[in-house]
Amino acid sequence: MTANNIDTYGGVEATVSPSTDDERTAPTVEGPDVGSTAANFGSTEKDDGDGVLDSAGSSRALVVSDGGTDGPADALCSSSPLAAAIARCVHWNEGNGLFGIAWKDKVNEGLVPALTLALRLKEEGKEAVEQVLREPYFKNTKGNTQKDKVFVIAVRLTFKPTEPSHMKLCYEYAAIIQCAEQLEIPLADFASWVANTSIATCKAKLAKIKRESSQNDVGGVNAPATDTHPPNVVNVPEDVSASKMAIAVANKAEWQAIIETADPSALKGALVQTIADYKGDDVAGLLNALRERLAAFPQASAQASNQ
Repeated sequence: MTANNIDTYGGVEATVSPSTDDERTAPTVEGPDVGSTAANFGSTEKDDGDGVLDSAGSSRALVVSDGGTDGPADALCSSSPLAAAIARCVHWNEGNGLFGIAWKDKVNEGLVPALTLALRLKEEGKEAVEQVLREPYFKNTKGNTQKDKVFVIAVRLTFKPTEPSHMKLCYEYAAIIQCAEQLEIPLADFASWVANTSIATCKAKLAKIKRESSQNDVGGVNAPATDTHPPNVVNVPEDVSASKMAIAVANKAEWQAIIETADPSALKGALVQTIADYKGDDVAGLLNALRERLAAFPQASAQASNQ
């Protein structure tokens, strides 16, 4: 091969001089002094003519491996711009990406202080919550904060979300630490426990705990609330309790009775809460019946007042 190859590194055109079999050396890229370009990244090294950067000034040559692509350095120095672009993506953040193991570990690490704070807030009550809400993060962040959502409050203070999508993620993470609290996972064991669970698993366990609590709630008192739903969910009124709604999921006749007799405001709360709590269950037809009943509220109210 007699012709030189032309390539570009960081916007600087360079001439690649290939090696021969007799020379048995790696080719070099010969080009303009890049000490004055962004490629030098502020280096204070200086080339003394031996092809190696010294500690006084700038660089002038780039050695390119001609023996395969065993690592990021070889791939980035490939004569193919596509290969170099691929390698930069593959090896970004030391190959961990953004959502890899290191990212999950970071999330789990942050959940430890969040759980500690949430447990403290549950123990000390409203005054402790008010103290947390005086922190600069909450004072400088728009949006309402439900003071009874101690798990969400703790996660938000730790992760400091500002975007709506990040806020929603905090509700997901809150499910993890609330599940740990419900299962009475000791703080000392939390790190190992959280490493082997998931948001979906925790939300399923919380839903099961809530349903079991509702079914045992014969006095008509609502089951304990969870922090896993955003604040647009309406609480079920006492006259259509969570226990009644839970039983109704498996009892069409009782659902029909609720549709026919419930107070409109109670029915609306029941509908909203049921959609939130029982999304995964096969209740599409029953929910449609509730929606039809809701649509008839004005007419039903007018008829009742005339009788």
